[in-house]
Amino acid sequence: MPGIINRQYLILFVLVLVILAIRISTIAIPSLEWTSWKEIDYLYISQGYVANGFNFFLPESGWPAEPPRTTEMEFPLVPYLAAITYKAFGFNVYTARLLTLVAFLLIMVFVFRLVERETDAMTALLASFVAGVLPLYHPFGKDLFSEPMMIAMSVASIYYFAEFIEFGRRKDWILSLVSISLTFALKLESLYLFLPFSFILFRKHGLALHEYLKPGLLLILSLLLPVVWYTYAYYLEVTGAHLFGIFSGHNKLQTYTMLSQFRWYRLMAGRVFSGIFGGLYGTILFAVGLIVSAATKRGGIFYAYLVSVIVYFCLVAEGNIDAPYRQLCLIPAGSFFVAVGIKYLLQRSSEMWKRITTVDFSNVGTAITLVVGLLLVLPIGLGRLSEIFADDAPRFSQRWEIAKVIREHSHTAAKIIVVGEYTKHVGGYDLSPVLYYYSGRQGWTLTPEQWDLARIAELRARGAELLIIFNSYGTDPVMNQTEVSSAPFAERLKSVYPVLYEGHESIVFDLSRSATEKEISKLWGLDQKGSEFT
Repeated sequence: MPGIINRQYLILFVLVLVILAIRISTIAIPSLEWTSWKEIDYLYISQGYVANGFNFFLPESGWPAEPPRTTEMEFPLVPYLAAITYKAFGFNVYTARLLTLVAFLLIMVFVFRLVERETDAMTALLASFVAGVLPLYHPFGKDLFSEPMMIAMSVASIYYFAEFIEFGRRKDWILSLVSISLTFALKLESLYLFLPFSFILFRKHGLALHEYLKPGLLLILSLLLPVVWYTYAYYLEVTGAHLFGIFSGHNKLQTYTMLSQFRWYRLMAGRVFSGIFGGLYGTILFAVGLIVSAATKRGGIFYAYLVSVIVYFCLVAEGNIDAPYRQLCLIPAGSFFVAVGIKYLLQRSSEMWKRITTVDFSNVGTAITLVVGLLLVLPIGLGRLSEIFADDAPRFSQRWEIAKVIREHSHTAAKIIVVGEYTKHVGGYDLSPVLYYYSGRQGWTLTPEQWDLARIAELRARGAELLIIFNSYGTDPVMNQTEVSSAPFAERLKSVYPVLYEGHESIVFDLSRSATEKEISKLWGLDQKGSEFT
């Protein structure tokens, strides 16, 4: 038995090394200089910790032109640890993305342990490898942000909680408390884990309610850290820069609005089947695993996990459309069902081959079967290999082009004003940092109620040298929202400030030169009476 166990962990170690090698070789794609908005937020905050003395309770973003730059956010463990790596080893793509790399490797390890305790070692090894492969081609599969660590802690939470309920060991109680507390603190949405926790309790104790007291106390204690932190985060929202919008940003729920539209289901299906399972092949394996697990009545905990994630998708319906990274939490449960699908197809293929050729492959051993199973994992996402190995391009090409114009026509200390940037959901919150990061400038993002010449003149007096306007006109049928057109405002500004650049959907104005004060005053007078863009 010890020899078998050692072999299992040796194979797991090899699989982790394979994924580690792929991740290290592709870690710089995309380059940090033109990465996505989610990672940019965390890069700003982690660099802010380094610049401002590592005060854990003051997460700061660097792009606002003026203080306060401290912002509300989830428990900032990830950017803080990233800042420590910068301090120790310098800022580069390896230190910036190290925590995400570690998190996805931890997911592999805990998926293995959880699947092994619920089923068998072969399924566990297959599921672990699937959990390592699936995130590789996801657009947020390498970025620095909290979700990967939250997902790793989620799987650890379910594993240690199941161990505690089964055996009652003190070490499992402690590890459960730590992992559950961190999971909830890293992302409050992870409260959906109460469903698999409830499944584990009911499976063991049924309706013996007195047995629920100790586990209930554990779960209550695990809420202390997130309650304390999010209370403090609300204080930061009231007093700080209010950039993330975790309390008062865009409508993260919109459950009825989203779920009443077929378009939402179509978009989510595409996100899940293509973005998570890599396309038709991975989706078929997942579906086969679902059916086989139901027929054999194995893996009930993964059904509970899967259902909890689906409930989360529905409750946070708008947020799951708005942020594709939220679907990553499907990977642990999904990996189990894909592994079951692969194992079932191997068994059926072996039986069919035996009937056709009279050759019995049942004695070839688990090693060969496992190798074939692992090879069957690799075609998942095969058509998206370019996204893993070579797709190094700006995540937002239009912003990158405008950023080059900004860098060409301003010095590094210049301030910019941005109009029409990520305003359709926000009302002034959860602001996009992309253009500021790409251009290396600080500035102000104006929401529609601030689009007037007096506001531009005020910010110009405070150091703004360039004004960038994106045309944000249109209707989003999925979000059931209509954006405000910035085009009329841009036309009025052309009477006041010279244009440096004009593209299909963007304009850059030079604020260092303007029309006469008389002309500006005349336009201000029109604004005060009300205009079509205010």
